[in-house]
Amino acid sequence: MAPVALSSACAGIPDVPIPDNPTMNDRFFLGVGAFQAETSTEARLDSAAFGLGATLDFEESLGLEDKSFVPFGMSRIRLTDRWRLELEYFQLQRESQSSLDVDIRWGDEVFPISTGLDVRFDVAVARLSLGYAFFRRKDKELGIALGVHQAKIEASLEDSSGNGDLGELFAPLPVASLYGGIALTDTCSLALRVDAFSLEYGAYSGRVLSQGIELVYQPLRHVGLGLGFRSLFVDLEASDGDFRGKIESDFRGPIAFLNVSF
Repeated sequence: MAPVALSSACAGIPDVPIPDNPTMNDRFFLGVGAFQAETSTEARLDSAAFGLGATLDFEESLGLEDKSFVPFGMSRIRLTDRWRLELEYFQLQRESQSSLDVDIRWGDEVFPISTGLDVRFDVAVARLSLGYAFFRRKDKELGIALGVHQAKIEASLEDSSGNGDLGELFAPLPVASLYGGIALTDTCSLALRVDAFSLEYGAYSGRVLSQGIELVYQPLRHVGLGLGFRSLFVDLEASDGDFRGKIESDFRGPIAFLNVSF
């Protein structure tokens, strides 16, 4: 009898096999599903000619829905046993009609009280990261990653005559990440991740904080399903360039997806 097995038997500890979960070791992982995003958004569009605009709450003041189902996708490629490449994506498009109860300035436009507005706020977020597992076993791993949160945001207000202004922001923001995963059984695994970034440089400043956790149940060798939670906080401000103003947006809620791995 091997020394480890002998010592375990003497101590009365059962010899429990290490879980062999495909999500922890397959080279390719792909998940597609939906994100129920609960959103809060404040934005301000400034003018080079007239200065600061009004800071507007797009849900409370302008009538955008604060909960939406949006498409969600993620993929992972294990380049080697310790190196991996990850991509996540979601897109949220919202529109509403609102009547103002105060005068506001949005960019170069001034909208007086009682003006009826068409409101639009669209966001698309992609996260791409390269990670290295400094601790790696068959059933568990812990690693760090460097990547980019790429956010494309469009916010516009327009009255019935077609007068309005559009704020567009395309911001590829670098992030540092900590991630981990563990196989609970041969068919169940748990994964989590935290991304963070903060920068102030000249006319620009920004912060990103993202968190994710997911439980995957894969009863078939290559097919499973997952449940989890995602949150993303974005705070961006610029006083020069194509976008002048500030956007502060928070997205959070559950995700559900089907996955394949091989």
